[in-house]
Amino acid sequence: MMLLTVLAAAALGGLLARVALGYPALPARPTRPARAGLLDRRQRWLRQAGANVTVAQFAGVSAACAATAGLVVMAATGVWAIALAPTALAALAPHAYWSARRRRHVAEVRQAWPDGLRDLAASVNARLPLHEALAELAARGPQPLRRAFAAYPGHARVMGSIAALEHVRAQLADPTSDRVIEVLVLAAERRPARLAGILEDFARSVTADLRVEEVIRTARIEPHINTAVAAVVPWLLLAMVTAADTPHRAYYTTGRGLAVVLIAAAMTLAGVVVSRLLARDPVEGRIFTGEQAR
Repeated sequence: MMLLTVLAAAALGGLLARVALGYPALPARPTRPARAGLLDRRQRWLRQAGANVTVAQFAGVSAACAATAGLVVMAATGVWAIALAPTALAALAPHAYWSARRRRHVAEVRQAWPDGLRDLAASVNARLPLHEALAELAARGPQPLRRAFAAYPGHARVMGSIAALEHVRAQLADPTSDRVIEVLVLAAERRPARLAGILEDFARSVTADLRVEEVIRTARIEPHINTAVAAVVPWLLLAMVTAADTPHRAYYTTGRGLAVVLIAAAMTLAGVVVSRLLARDPVEGRIFTGEQAR
């Protein structure tokens, strides 16, 4: 019986995910500007993470993960309250996965900027105009910057170099990239005589900033691991204890047992949120746009 329930839960989760990913969203009614701005930011976040889905499809996948986890734990333990925390954690799992993917993609672009700036300086020293140097960067620069500037040549032909650079800035939505793009925009507008030297100096400055960020990021690894272990292990043990028909399982079906589980679930989720806030990397504001990096 339990096996059938688990298989049914997995089938339901797969069906919900297939529906979310396989069918386009229905045309939406006009939304308020604030709501539209939030959806735009979420869609941009998904693009930066490499997720080729809409916001609605992403929400559907999260719901499918939550439903599958909840039904599996419910089938294994027979206690609905014990499934609450695993359900919530499973709902957050896609966000956590794609957040990690997005951080990796953004970090790759940041790490590539010093080499990219040196490539631009070398092209400028070779008497290439900045626009052509940027087109060369899109074609032959470091791989992360090739992806970021892939649409630049086409946009520059239609909108001009400065508007194309602003489009790249909007797609990257990263403080380090903001600073680099701002320097490139000013260079395109004013055409300074020492452009190659400015780019080389800025490459050294970005390299120094990246070294500091790496030190901070390394110091944050252990708190993140501790948070994950502290949140998951107690619930795994509780599921193991209640999987068999024992007095422990009977206790957690009573009113007191349910109250204990609900309080523990609330404390677990609150602890995860607080620990993530305390271990979060310092967030640099995007001073050229007024936004916060996410």
